[in-house]
Amino acid sequence: MTGASKSIGIPDSLTAMMVRFGAPFFSYPFKPIWNRFEGATYEVAYKHFRRDHMGDMNLFLHVLCYVMQLSSNFTVLKYLDESFVSALQSKGLPVPIKSPIALSTTLAWSYELLKTPAPGLAKLLSVSTILLAYKTRGYLKEKYESLLRWQIFFDTLVIHQLLLKKPMSDTKSLLQVFIPRVLLYFLVKRNKNALSSSKGKRRVTKNFLLLHMLISFKPPAFAAPYLFGLYGWILAELTGQEWLYYWSLGYVASLSQGLAHELASEPATLPQLTTVPDELAHTAYFPNLMFQATLQNLKLLQ
Repeated sequence: MTGASKSIGIPDSLTAMMVRFGAPFFSYPFKPIWNRFEGATYEVAYKHFRRDHMGDMNLFLHVLCYVMQLSSNFTVLKYLDESFVSALQSKGLPVPIKSPIALSTTLAWSYELLKTPAPGLAKLLSVSTILLAYKTRGYLKEKYESLLRWQIFFDTLVIHQLLLKKPMSDTKSLLQVFIPRVLLYFLVKRNKNALSSSKGKRRVTKNFLLLHMLISFKPPAFAAPYLFGLYGWILAELTGQEWLYYWSLGYVASLSQGLAHELASEPATLPQLTTVPDELAHTAYFPNLMFQATLQNLKLLQ
């Protein structure tokens, strides 16, 4: 058994903040270690996951969401590494490893996944995809403008399907969401870098980080932090900080999972979880959970 049986007494509110503040399905060097002490067991996490991920379409869409989550996760880690290494170099300190944050995340997360009782093939796929994301972590940085254009369609679907609860067949309401969203895109583009001065950037970023941290302390499955996936691109454009957009893509991936559940007519897992250890384990073990369920559907596991 792995997980909360070895709890060291970290308050649930602090664990909840850690999970949601950094993007729920993102990983960082400390998250796998935190999960080992404060997360639920893998067996419990898989029971919850499998309950809500039985259909082939739902699992296929989750694989696509995983690709988005993993690639944006390691793009953010690349930005963090660049800032960290630059700070060390500015002080004349040695830099023995160029990507200490991304590398330590890769090793810690892979180790935690390998220690679970998940089938070997599921663990192999999890670790292989994490290693691939580490190796290609600069790829998304070249796709910024393309991703922003796709964001228009994503925002439309999330607002229409998840927030307004309208059916896809309601084309009138779909257009009522899509057209203002397109206009917003051009308005923001017209004012690109409007807050990119040193003072403006610092003020906006500081206030956002404080607010985002405060709303991340709420009870399990509290929805407000996830809305960053709908406006992160605006902050990135106005302040000239692309890393904010890649961070927000972690919430885009979570909202995309919500869309997947809507399309597959299966309830989403996170809103049903009632404890913070369950929430932490669900997000930390996600690669294994997803691949194990997928392999079972494909009848590749006994």
